[in-house]
Amino acid sequence: MGGGEVRRDADVIVVGAGCTGLSVAWHLAARGVEVLVLDRQPEPEAEQGTIGFLVADGDLAPHRGALRSLRLWRELEATAGIEVLTRTGGIVHGDSAELDLLAWVADAAGSPGRWLPPEEAVERWPGIRYGSRIFFHPLGGRLDTAAAAAALQRLSRRADGVVLRAGEQVTAISARGEDGVEVRSESRGYCARRVVVAAGVASARLADGFLSLPPLFSAREESVFFAPVREGLPWPVVRHVLGETECAIGGFPAAVRGAPAARGGVAARFETADPDDAGRSARDRALCRYVRDHLPGLDAAPEPSAGRGYTFARKPVFARSGPVVAAAGFSGDQFALLPAVGRAVAELSITSDPHPTGLAS
Repeated sequence: MGGGEVRRDADVIVVGAGCTGLSVAWHLAARGVEVLVLDRQPEPEAEQGTIGFLVADGDLAPHRGALRSLRLWRELEATAGIEVLTRTGGIVHGDSAELDLLAWVADAAGSPGRWLPPEEAVERWPGIRYGSRIFFHPLGGRLDTAAAAAALQRLSRRADGVVLRAGEQVTAISARGEDGVEVRSESRGYCARRVVVAAGVASARLADGFLSLPPLFSAREESVFFAPVREGLPWPVVRHVLGETECAIGGFPAAVRGAPAARGGVAARFETADPDDAGRSARDRALCRYVRDHLPGLDAAPEPSAGRGYTFARKPVFARSGPVVAAAGFSGDQFALLPAVGRAVAELSITSDPHPTGLAS
């Protein structure tokens, strides 16, 4: 990016040194862009947990995004020397026309899966009680969020042109002419051509005046870990699409997702999108009933877990107006798409178009 008459501390300032911000910084540095990353925490917040990387999706855009992210996760692993994604395969099962859509999208994206006969599924993963139809995609896997964070932090510290400054609480952002921006912290101001706001729940406030973001919430990871009834049981990433009758009879609020844990067993949760923790106890009791009835390879008594914090948005978004780009809500299941999101946000921040917008599906 070219220089100008205004003094600049970097080409792009990234507010937030979480995984979203560091993914953007990684892709910008690869393009030779000078990046300054500011974060309010003196030390990076520790990520913890496992999520399922499930390629099969009923929408073509996120399916293709998952395929792009898979390639980029592998690139990240190779560059950082840290294993992040373990291939286990992924299955979606149940009695729903949604499975036909999954299969069609996989074919259309050039990454077909296949239908599994029940006997083959039972032989491969005997700890699951299956619905009537089973769709398998070989590219599913277990994504270690702590390893992903460590890899992104390592690459950011190694990258030429990336400067990380911790303990810098950003308080305001203002435009400087048509092609510049000032980012003020509690101690000083920084100037750049663009700013990427990836500051969790603070993103809406910091981007106010440039962009109107959807409501953002601070929530807790809802997955619950269930130990295996015996060692050595294999597990895929799994999604069970429950019909209305099954939900009504079992008292289940939604479909169920499960991700195999590195220590064995599965981290499971209902596929709900609600930051309100008021109904957590009832959901956990229903989840234990689900595990008892549908995952006989697991002990239906959950192990205690503190969960992990994340920024919740009903529709994850990245968008730009003038010199300000915002990216928010890429936690939970959306974390699996982070490398592709980081690349898209990086490209959005350096385009010459003064008013582009981008929306992640």
